[in-house]
Amino acid sequence: MLDFLRKVDISQDVIDKMYEVHDTGLLYSLKANGENCLGIIMFLKRMKVNVIDELLIYKTSWFLKTISEFTSYFNCDYHLIDKINNDYMSIEL
Repeated sequence: MLDFLRKVDISQDVIDKMYEVHDTGLLYSLKANGENCLGIIMFLKRMKVNVIDELLIYKTSWFLKTISEFTSYFNCDYHLIDKINNDYMSIEL
């Protein structure tokens, strides 16, 4: 179901962990939002976020947003990248 994540170099270990942590409904929602999810991952890679795997596992709801909604958070907080890289669990979007 989450094989589409392999297109952006998300490892099978991360995908397996997502299956362990989340219920099927959330994973189906993620798959249904696959294009936006991939766009958000590519955006995070361009912005040099180094905890994308952890975000997919523990902040999955971020990837259910539209790309424009997601990127708007970064327009409001120029230090958000550093905050995410340093302590992603404390960030609510």
